[in-house]
Amino acid sequence: ITYLTLILAATVPFGLFVAFNYKEYGLYFINDDRYLSILGSIGSVGNGVFRMFWGVVMDLMPFKKVKYIMIAIFLVSCSTIVWAVKSNAAYLITVLITYGAYGGLYSVYPTQTVRMLGRNLGPKLYYITFLGFSFGAILQFIAHKYLVEQYKIDGYTYCFIIFGAMQLMALILIY
Repeated sequence: ITYLTLILAATVPFGLFVAFNYKEYGLYFINDDRYLSILGSIGSVGNGVFRMFWGVVMDLMPFKKVKYIMIAIFLVSCSTIVWAVKSNAAYLITVLITYGAYGGLYSVYPTQTVRMLGRNLGPKLYYITFLGFSFGAILQFIAHKYLVEQYKIDGYTYCFIIFGAMQLMALILIY
């Protein structure tokens, strides 16, 4: 179960970082607060819709394959967001797929915890897996606090690089 917690802690920060900072980052390049607000709303709806989507995918595919797909989405987003933000359409797609993959974490991990520990023990010990969300939230907060606040726009790039490296670490843990 700590295996799941570690993988979750490595994959959560980028999704949370985008959810918390898409607008702040976007305003460096897109001078349209209204558009960015609408983008956030679309991302939130996508987050909810994709939770259902990933739940169905978990019924059809093994955990490793689902996580490989999610991590691939996060890696593509991490790698392209610095260019995507310069285009309204590309930024919308990047934020939407990031929100979607992040939302899927809330569907995938409870299911996998129960698969690993069984119906009796899984729900009782899910809180240990869920700690990965807390660790990931703390990591993204620290990254913002010490990189973005100090280096401004370059700090975002540093964060995207770090979060991309964390996705690669999650791949290694899954493999």
